[in-house]
Amino acid sequence: MTIELFIMITGVLSILFGLSLTTRNLAYPYRFLGMTYLIIGYGSIVSFMLLNNYILEYPHFLLTASPFHYLAGPFNYFFVLFLLNPHKKWEKRYWLHFIPFALHLLELMPFYVLPGEMKKEMYLIVLEHKNTHDSLYYQMTDGLFSYRVHLILKSVQSIIYSLVIFRLCQPILKSRSGNLFSRNRLLLRWLAFDFCMKLTGYLLVLGYLIFYFSLSSFLQTTGMILFFIDSIMSFIFFLFNPKLLQGLKWLPSAHGNRNMIPANSGIPDTPEFPQDPPELATNGTLVPNVDHELYIQLEQYMQQEQPY
Repeated sequence: MTIELFIMITGVLSILFGLSLTTRNLAYPYRFLGMTYLIIGYGSIVSFMLLNNYILEYPHFLLTASPFHYLAGPFNYFFVLFLLNPHKKWEKRYWLHFIPFALHLLELMPFYVLPGEMKKEMYLIVLEHKNTHDSLYYQMTDGLFSYRVHLILKSVQSIIYSLVIFRLCQPILKSRSGNLFSRNRLLLRWLAFDFCMKLTGYLLVLGYLIFYFSLSSFLQTTGMILFFIDSIMSFIFFLFNPKLLQGLKWLPSAHGNRNMIPANSGIPDTPEFPQDPPELATNGTLVPNVDHELYIQLEQYMQQEQPY
């Protein structure tokens, strides 16, 4: 399988998966995940056009995917944030996450309004140097920073968001034997797997970009696979766990005392939170339910917004 075909398949699968998540009647956090895969898919299609020089026929597609990559990290973060805390409402300060996207979009606006012939000429210059170590593709500068610098910034941003997402899941992952963990085992396994793949992938991409000009021409080309490896691994995980395609919802603990829930938690008094008595310890004393305490800690953690 050639690199071009690999990237094309990744793009098509990502777009189909993204459309499935955004158009079906699923919990609204999955809209964020769907938009993430649409961004990955569109970026893959544009990369395919670049590798096959189709961009010369459609030069207006050049660099159009670049600003949207700044949205992948925030969308992943919002997916996990609202999935683990379904009662959380959108706040105005969340728009701050989109500042990098807006700045990069404004930065590229002068380039976007150029005639197609000028964009074509710029890319032809890139093609003349694509087989040399001083390839101009990653050095293209149509704003404050070169394309390569933006890729590094996006990788660093994605690594930060991956670590923040891990902190969101950490209180639950620590209690692997609890009821809260067991009721959401598949969902948490997916989040943990996705975190490991993304963090590994972004670190490899960051190293690839930093040492790009020290690599051979072969490694410069084949290294592009690193940009898509986490998506392919996610598709493989979905293949072996098809229940995830149904849009699993976060299930609260089946046990717990309603009196232990803070009044301002926003959690309704439903059968999911029965007024069960505390559990009995071996010595006969009353102890609070561990799973419910964990849920309360997570709820308070979300409210305080400590991760960001």
